[in-house]
Formats: sequence, C-alpha cells, structure tokens
Amino acid sequence: MSKIFQKATIEFTEEGAEGAGVTWTGLELAPGPDAPATTKPEMNFNRPFAFFINEATTGACLFATRVCNL
Repeated sequence: MSKIFQKATIEFTEEGAEGAGVTWTGLELAPGPDAPATTKPEMNFNRPFAFFINEATTGACLFATRVCNL
C-alpha cells in the first residue's frame, strides 16, 4: 500500500451528537455488521470544553477536540 486515507466528522445538534470516521486504502472491502441502536444523552454546553472519544477495548484515542468559541 502506498496511500492510506482517513476522514472523521463529529456533528452536534439540539437533538444529540453523531460521530463517524473512516479509513480506506482503495481496496474493496465488505461492510461490517450493523451496529446496535443507542440512546443519545442530553447535554448543555455553556462554556469552552474539551472531549475525547476512546476505543472501548484498548483505550486508544480516536477523537480529541477542544471547543473554545460557543
């Protein structure tokens, strides 16, 4: 492989938050199983904050973000 591509997004709305990430190499791969539905927690952000999203089994950091301008 000579090139690996990665794209990640996180969207926050009044209804909740949604994050997605993908890594690809140009190879054709089959999709994984459907993820189970989860409930969305209600949060109120009224000051600057930082958040991290970690992989559950290894603890590896997948997203690290700081929000200063609300």
